[in-house]
Amino acid sequence: IWHAPLILQGHNYPHHPLVGVFMMILWCMLLSPGLTLVRWRSGSVLAAAVGHGAINASVGLAIILVAGGSELLVGLTGLAGLMVVAVLNVLIVLNPGWWRYRPEE
Repeated sequence: IWHAPLILQGHNYPHHPLVGVFMMILWCMLLSPGLTLVRWRSGSVLAAAVGHGAINASVGLAIILVAGGSELLVGLTGLAGLMVVAVLNVLIVLNPGWWRYRPEE
């Protein structure tokens, strides 16, 4: 919801702003377990913030490098990116050793 005003103005999904709001909500929900994992494993919110910044910095690469296609399908915030993050979430769930916080390490 935080991103909705920018999405409605054409950021990330310039040709589909209304659908883009829902895509961004889904993207953020799917991204949360990964950033939470980074936060837990590092013991610092700064690592998750750097991860978020790295994602923001690289989102435009797919748009620059991939010719054609809809922003709803290509890129990190398109359907392709949603599928990749969903697979990573499955891997996180299937590997509980990844998300167990170990402050002594």
